[in-house]
Amino acid sequence: MAEQSEDRIEQASAVLIAFSKWINEGMEGKDPEAITLHRVFKLAEENGEVASALIGALGANRRKGRNKTLDEAKDELLDVMVTAVGAYEHLDGHSGQSIDRFLEKIHSVAARVGIPGAEQSFEG
Repeated sequence: MAEQSEDRIEQASAVLIAFSKWINEGMEGKDPEAITLHRVFKLAEENGEVASALIGALGANRRKGRNKTLDEAKDELLDVMVTAVGAYEHLDGHSGQSIDRFLEKIHSVAARVGIPGAEQSFEG
């Protein structure tokens, strides 16, 4: 099972690198700093889409009522994750380490707050 998970992580990393490079190719000729800023600003935009979907799912805007679902909000959260690891790959030179680093981060944050078993480092 661990080998299958490792294969899935490697495959996902390869796809993520290709996707991140594809995004960069669409900005060819632009200033490198502008490309980096775009990648991070896109993350902020995706966060806004999560908020909008959640407001709609909860009916928090009286004028619009319930016009979204929690499934739509969850899907937007996944978009945030993809955008974040894509931006990480961009900043890290497309090294393919973003998913492993994300898993390590989960463990370190959980260990920091005292979640049992989290003190063991992640071994992909």
